[in-house]
Amino acid sequence: MPDGSAPAVFGELAEVVGGQWELFPSLPGPQLRAAARQAIGVPALTAADVRVERTWTDGDLHGEELSWTVGFGPRTRAYLLRPRDHGGRPRRADLGQPPLRARRPGGGGRPP
Repeated sequence: MPDGSAPAVFGELAEVVGGQWELFPSLPGPQLRAAARQAIGVPALTAADVRVERTWTDGDLHGEELSWTVGFGPRTRAYLLRPRDHGGRPRRADLGQPPLRARRPGGGGRPP
């Protein structure tokens, strides 16, 4: 280890592991996702019964509260926040912009 810096340490580790396994498989997208799920033991779940529970607009922000089920347990909930265009409609976020962060229930309030 030259000076104990992280890049040098992890660079050596990558060489060791790369000699034993293929680090970056060249599988097409769907096959790579399936192989990754199997390797780490994650079941392939599909969202069903997706609902828009409510929508709101506040200034230049449009929000939707979404929910869905994966077949067991309570419904999963999430907030989708998008900027509005000048006509008042939701629009797609511009690429390269930082993501908006949703307020968490019980941790600083809920969207209006």
